[in-house]
Amino acid sequence: MAQFTMSANDTAAGTLKIPADELPYYGRFEGAQFELFLALGEEYEAISGDPQRNSSLITEFEVVDVRQSEENIEMSLEAIDGEQSIVNLTLQKEQLPESISAEDEAWYLGVSLDYDEGETPTDIIPDAVELFDRYVEGPSGDYDSD
Repeated sequence: MAQFTMSANDTAAGTLKIPADELPYYGRFEGAQFELFLALGEEYEAISGDPQRNSSLITEFEVVDVRQSEENIEMSLEAIDGEQSIVNLTLQKEQLPESISAEDEAWYLGVSLDYDEGETPTDIIPDAVELFDRYVEGPSGDYDSD
């Protein structure tokens, strides 16, 4: 499972967990950095990232399960096209766009992950052939990224 942490005002504002085999093969290694864009609701209001840069790469999800605490909302999501595994998103309620209510029954989420080679430390980037071989063989473990 790959884990992405979103922050607002230098504090953790949410976490996205997605199966590692859903990442592009060239970013499937521990420490790889990604630009993350998340948008929520029928109008896909941005909650993290820049929608202009990533708009063509968005995968749309519908929420299949919602769990709430006083401060957080945890969602299990399934890709609308049915091609991806279920992903999990945890958000602080204050991160929800104003037009979205924590009590809404229908939720939609757009997610875009764009590998950011410029922000990834060069000393941790595996050889390109090694990365491709990992892709062909399939994921062999969990990868974490911020």
